[in-house]
Amino acid sequence: MGFGVKQADVTAIKDKTNNLPADPSSQTTVVSQIQASHVTTDGLVSTVDGVVDAPGKMLSLSPSPSKMTEYLDLGIAGDPVATTRMQT
Repeated sequence: MGFGVKQADVTAIKDKTNNLPADPSSQTTVVSQIQASHVTTDGLVSTVDGVVDAPGKMLSLSPSPSKMTEYLDLGIAGDPVATTRMQT
């Protein structure tokens, strides 16, 4: 019983590898998808903020932004993306 490489196996491997695209997942495609996801997420966060803040605004019960920032900063320390979002 010998273990050898058969020509059919070599041909099958070549067929798969020779037909691969030059750049199957370009970095620009990945980055653009991530940016699109951030836009979607930011929109959803804004919607949630509006719904959560609406009752307090009607009754003038809005929390102090400085107090909220202190708590939020604790949860996102070390995350530059989240920190940037909080500053905008």
